[in-house]
Amino acid sequence: MNQMQLMDMGFQGQAYTWRWRRAEGVLIQKRLDRGLINSIWQEAWPCSIAIHLPAVGSDHCPILILTEGRQEKEENEKRVEQIKIELNETLGQEESFWKQRLKIQWLKMGDSNTAFFHHSTLQRRRRNRVSRIKGVNGV
Repeated sequence: MNQMQLMDMGFQGQAYTWRWRRAEGVLIQKRLDRGLINSIWQEAWPCSIAIHLPAVGSDHCPILILTEGRQEKEENEKRVEQIKIELNETLGQEESFWKQRLKIQWLKMGDSNTAFFHHSTLQRRRRNRVSRIKGVNGV
Protein backbone atom coordinates (compact mmCIF):
# COMPACT_ATOMS: atom_id res chain seq x y z
CA MET A 1 0.00 0.00 0.00
CA ASN A 2 2.76 2.45 0.93
CA GLN A 3 4.79 1.68 -2.18
CA MET A 4 1.75 2.38 -4.40
CA GLN A 5 0.89 5.45 -2.28
CA LEU A 6 -2.56 4.10 -1.43
CA MET A 7 -4.48 4.87 1.72
CA ASP A 8 -7.41 3.15 3.40
CA MET A 9 -10.65 5.16 3.09
CA GLY A 10 -11.87 4.01 6.46
CA PHE A 11 -15.45 2.79 6.61
CA GLN A 12 -18.92 3.10 8.03
CA GLY A 13 -21.04 0.15 9.05
CA GLN A 14 -20.03 -3.30 10.21
CA ALA A 15 -16.49 -3.71 11.54
CA TYR A 16 -15.83 -6.96 9.67
CA THR A 17 -16.19 -7.72 5.95
CA TRP A 18 -15.70 -11.51 6.12
CA ARG A 19 -17.11 -14.20 8.40
CA TRP A 20 -16.52 -17.94 8.60
CA ARG A 21 -17.74 -20.52 11.09
CA ARG A 22 -15.40 -23.45 11.56
CA ALA A 23 -16.62 -27.00 12.04
CA GLU A 24 -16.04 -26.66 15.78
CA GLY A 25 -18.51 -23.78 15.81
CA VAL A 26 -15.84 -21.07 16.25
CA LEU A 27 -16.75 -17.86 14.42
CA ILE A 28 -13.89 -16.08 12.65
CA GLN A 29 -14.41 -12.45 11.60
CA LYS A 30 -11.89 -10.24 9.77
CA ARG A 31 -11.81 -7.02 7.82
CA LEU A 32 -10.36 -8.42 4.60
CA ASP A 33 -11.95 -6.06 2.09
CA ARG A 34 -11.06 -2.37 2.00
CA GLY A 35 -11.57 0.75 -0.04
CA LEU A 36 -8.14 2.02 -1.12
CA ILE A 37 -7.60 5.44 -2.69
CA ASN A 38 -4.70 7.59 -3.81
CA SER A 39 -4.16 11.34 -3.46
CA ILE A 40 -5.70 12.09 -6.88
CA TRP A 41 -8.91 10.33 -5.82
CA GLN A 42 -8.89 12.17 -2.50
CA GLU A 43 -8.64 15.54 -4.30
CA ALA A 44 -11.36 14.66 -6.81
CA TRP A 45 -13.82 13.21 -4.26
CA PRO A 46 -12.94 14.55 -0.81
CA CYS A 47 -16.34 13.52 0.64
CA SER A 48 -16.14 9.91 -0.55
CA ILE A 49 -16.88 7.18 1.98
CA ALA A 50 -16.87 3.37 2.05
CA ILE A 51 -19.88 1.67 3.61
CA HIS A 52 -19.85 -2.00 4.64
CA LEU A 53 -23.25 -3.40 3.73
CA PRO A 54 -24.77 -6.53 5.32
CA ALA A 55 -23.63 -9.82 3.78
CA VAL A 56 -26.43 -11.54 1.89
CA GLY A 57 -25.78 -14.92 0.33
CA SER A 58 -22.02 -14.65 0.78
CA ASP A 59 -19.40 -14.76 3.51
CA HIS A 60 -18.16 -11.32 2.35
CA CYS A 61 -19.90 -7.99 2.93
CA PRO A 62 -20.27 -5.81 -0.15
CA ILE A 63 -18.64 -2.39 0.05
CA LEU A 64 -20.49 0.62 -1.32
CA ILE A 65 -18.30 3.59 -2.28
CA LEU A 66 -20.16 6.89 -2.23
CA THR A 67 -18.38 9.73 -4.01
CA GLU A 68 -20.96 12.47 -4.06
CA GLY A 69 -21.20 15.49 -1.88
CA ARG A 70 -24.46 17.23 -0.99
CA GLN A 71 -24.66 19.27 -4.22
CA GLU A 72 -24.04 16.21 -6.42
CA LYS A 73 -26.71 14.29 -4.51
CA GLU A 74 -29.32 16.97 -5.29
CA GLU A 75 -28.29 16.92 -8.97
CA ASN A 76 -28.59 13.13 -9.00
CA GLU A 77 -32.07 13.31 -7.43
CA LYS A 78 -33.14 15.72 -10.20
CA ARG A 79 -31.71 13.37 -12.82
CA VAL A 80 -33.57 10.41 -11.27
CA GLU A 81 -36.82 12.39 -11.50
CA GLN A 82 -36.11 13.16 -15.18
CA ILE A 83 -35.45 9.49 -15.86
CA LYS A 84 -38.71 8.52 -14.10
CA ILE A 85 -40.63 10.96 -16.32
CA GLU A 86 -38.93 9.59 -19.45
CA LEU A 87 -39.66 6.02 -18.33
CA ASN A 88 -43.34 6.80 -17.77
CA GLU A 89 -43.55 8.39 -21.24
CA THR A 90 -41.86 5.37 -22.80
CA LEU A 91 -44.19 2.96 -20.97
CA GLY A 92 -47.17 4.98 -22.23
CA GLN A 93 -45.87 4.75 -25.79
CA GLU A 94 -45.33 1.01 -25.42
CA GLU A 95 -48.86 0.53 -24.08
CA SER A 96 -50.23 2.50 -27.03
CA PHE A 97 -48.19 0.39 -29.43
CA TRP A 98 -49.57 -2.86 -28.03
CA LYS A 99 -53.16 -1.55 -28.16
CA GLN A 100 -52.70 -0.59 -31.81
CA ARG A 101 -51.12 -3.95 -32.59
CA LEU A 102 -54.04 -5.75 -30.96
CA LYS A 103 -56.49 -3.74 -33.09
CA ILE A 104 -54.54 -4.64 -36.23
CA GLN A 105 -54.55 -8.32 -35.25
CA TRP A 106 -58.30 -8.15 -34.61
CA LEU A 107 -58.90 -6.55 -38.01
CA LYS A 108 -56.83 -9.22 -39.75
CA MET A 109 -58.17 -12.27 -37.94
CA GLY A 110 -61.20 -11.15 -35.95
CA ASP A 111 -64.02 -11.70 -38.39
CA SER A 112 -62.83 -14.98 -39.86
CA ASN A 113 -63.92 -18.23 -38.30
CA THR A 114 -60.62 -18.90 -36.48
CA ALA A 115 -59.50 -20.09 -33.08
CA PHE A 116 -58.40 -16.50 -32.41
CA PHE A 117 -61.92 -15.24 -33.06
CA HIS A 118 -63.50 -17.87 -30.82
CA HIS A 119 -60.97 -17.27 -28.05
CA SER A 120 -61.61 -13.51 -28.22
CA THR A 121 -65.36 -14.06 -28.10
CA LEU A 122 -65.13 -16.37 -25.08
CA GLN A 123 -62.86 -13.92 -23.30
CA ARG A 124 -65.26 -11.04 -23.97
CA ARG A 125 -68.23 -13.13 -22.73
CA ARG A 126 -66.38 -13.99 -19.53
CA ARG A 127 -65.49 -10.34 -18.94
CA ASN A 128 -69.03 -9.08 -19.63
CA ARG A 129 -70.81 -11.86 -17.72
CA VAL A 130 -73.20 -10.69 -15.00
CA SER A 131 -73.00 -13.14 -12.12
CA ARG A 132 -75.47 -11.43 -9.80
CA ILE A 133 -77.55 -8.28 -9.54
CA LYS A 134 -77.53 -6.13 -6.45
CA GLY A 135 -80.83 -4.91 -5.07
CA VAL A 136 -81.59 -1.50 -3.59
CA ASN A 137 -80.28 -2.57 -0.19
CA GLY A 138 -76.93 -3.63 -1.76
CA VAL A 139 -77.47 -7.39 -1.52
